[in-house]
Amino acid sequence: MDSTRSLWNDAPAVRLLLPLITGIMGAVSLLHFVFQPLVFYPHYRFIVAYLLLILSLLCALLLLLNRLKSVVTGYHLRFIAGIIVQLQMFIIGWLLVFVHTSVFDPSHLIHFRSEECVYIVRIAEPPVRKEKTTMAVAELITKYGAQQQTVSGLVMLQMRTDSNSAKVKYGSELLFHALPELLGGPKNPYQFDYAQYQRFHNIYFRVFLKENAWRILAQNKGNRLLAGIYNLRDFFLSLIEQHVKTKDELAVASAIMLGYRDYMNADIVQAYASSGALHVLSVSGLHVGVLFLALQFIFSWMDKYRKLKWVKVMLVLSVMFFYAVLTGLSPSVLRAVVMFTFFVIAKALNRDNNMYNVLGVSCLLLLFWNPYLITEVGFKLSYLAVLGIVVLYPILQPILTFKNKLMKGAWSITCLSIAAQIATFPISLYYFHQFPNLFLISNLIIIPASDFVLYLGMLICVTFKIPFVFDIVGWLFNFLLVWINKFVYFIDSLPFALIEEIQVTQTEMYLIYALIALALLYYFSPKGKYGVWLLAVFMIYSFVRVFRLLQNENQTQIVCYSVPKHRALSFIQNTTAYTAIDSSLQMNESSMLFHIKHHWWALGIKHSMSIRHSDIRQIELPIGQLYVFHGKRIMLIDKPVKLQEAVAFKLKLDAIILSGNQRQRMAVLHHLFESKQYIFDTSNKNWRVKKWKAECEAMCLPYYDVAQYAYVENLKL
Repeated sequence: MDSTRSLWNDAPAVRLLLPLITGIMGAVSLLHFVFQPLVFYPHYRFIVAYLLLILSLLCALLLLLNRLKSVVTGYHLRFIAGIIVQLQMFIIGWLLVFVHTSVFDPSHLIHFRSEECVYIVRIAEPPVRKEKTTMAVAELITKYGAQQQTVSGLVMLQMRTDSNSAKVKYGSELLFHALPELLGGPKNPYQFDYAQYQRFHNIYFRVFLKENAWRILAQNKGNRLLAGIYNLRDFFLSLIEQHVKTKDELAVASAIMLGYRDYMNADIVQAYASSGALHVLSVSGLHVGVLFLALQFIFSWMDKYRKLKWVKVMLVLSVMFFYAVLTGLSPSVLRAVVMFTFFVIAKALNRDNNMYNVLGVSCLLLLFWNPYLITEVGFKLSYLAVLGIVVLYPILQPILTFKNKLMKGAWSITCLSIAAQIATFPISLYYFHQFPNLFLISNLIIIPASDFVLYLGMLICVTFKIPFVFDIVGWLFNFLLVWINKFVYFIDSLPFALIEEIQVTQTEMYLIYALIALALLYYFSPKGKYGVWLLAVFMIYSFVRVFRLLQNENQTQIVCYSVPKHRALSFIQNTTAYTAIDSSLQMNESSMLFHIKHHWWALGIKHSMSIRHSDIRQIELPIGQLYVFHGKRIMLIDKPVKLQEAVAFKLKLDAIILSGNQRQRMAVLHHLFESKQYIFDTSNKNWRVKKWKAECEAMCLPYYDVAQYAYVENLKL
């Protein structure tokens, strides 16, 4: 029998998972990308009832097929039963998304928000505390407006970090007076859609709490079990802080041990990303695996007693699920815990496990629990990495054999790293636009070292009552963290450690995965048709890639980006961006990355330089700069314009960009210039832009506010 067909038959969970994922992705796309959820709110009950009716009819049809007495007839119609089950899973995927979308609740705040009111909320997660700002997700309870109303939904609270916000914790009930602000979409092309990301977590609003506009009503109103776990996490964190004093080491220690990321900064995240070891800073299956091995060792004595077999199972699973909650229930940890749950139970029952089936069942359970996990990058990376290891590790590991245990272990880690990297690099390139060249070297060192960090961290947590041992373990723990960070920063300092600014479109990403899948299919079952499909997909990928590159070489744009309090003007020609950007913004790498660089990467921009050093025609004027770009006359005015005398003729312009928050009068500008468009960039104050808009409307002058969205003009050559 064909090995791939046998594999397919042995993994029924995968056959159920694929239509479920298709249904979930279809519903998410319709609700959040094609339309907005509120479009379906009036028809929500009808849609759910209709889907349930179809599901019921399919169940009835399946029961009818199962009652067929003829074995032969039933065998010949088995494919119909399979199609029915697949359709059922597809519809269940749609139902899950509709049920888990909070705005379909009639009491959701989105149906009542109209004016500033008094709200009572309960903190739903431990707050994230930064140096200046504290963020907390809160669950709405009551709204006091014209009348008291019970409201639902989640809201993101933002408050200043001070002595008052330090008292806010999980389970705190707060009262505040404000108008919740609906999260807006991205203001620049290809910018990360933060509002969409939060909507996938059912968060639609945020509130900036002013210093005297809120107070704490009560404490400890959350789930007692969760509150106890979070308090324990704070206690473990205090134990770590006794030994780890420096910020970088504390950030790594708290992230590895507890999934606590409040101490993280951009520099350390970038260093670990450049070295290819960023996964170490996210509590994942690696950490759960280390914990599992430790628990197996601790409770190994129970294997001698048959009566204690299930006691061991319950103890191991209880600790692992406790750890999952302790570290924040990240998708990768949930995946690992569910998978190990099946392994532990199967071992207790003396049953064999099919890894593909285990992966499928764990993914099914998690998506039933929360279908929006499918939108999480971490969820995708986690499953793809494990799938890559399951498929590719058995292929790679026999290539080299070693008798030396150290070399054998090093080769095993190398194979694991290569397998995981092959499975995740297409989606990593799509989301992160970079590739760590030295991931093999860094993982060979950092993965074993991080394992020791975990074991030492566990010892810290259990030896705090034994001062002498506690001090020795803590010193070793801190020493190892310092050494790991020095190694990571050394790798990051190498000029060839990282390839950056890689652009892969979503279509190209899917085609790369199709190439990998077909190559594996041909490896396991070398049939001519698979080779033909592989060649065909490669040709399609090549065509798509070349077509995009040709487009990049023949593009011309004028872009005024929306960056709060900054001027960001670019003239894009082919694969070069000529810029007139504030020096303060240019020095702020995180702002450049968030607001501008993703657009440049999407356009295939290879070089960026100041417009002053370009061949673009530019004329220095007392009031600003006049640029002539492919026949377009753009006047950038960043100094006050005063009317001193009548002019003989107006200077004809295609656009005037008002920048620098200077005092200007539209009547004066209109008297001096004949412009097709007035553009207000984001370096101007909101109140001034509002005044200019009123003047333009009174004089019937066309204007564009960059604060709403970046100004983008494509020029045809």
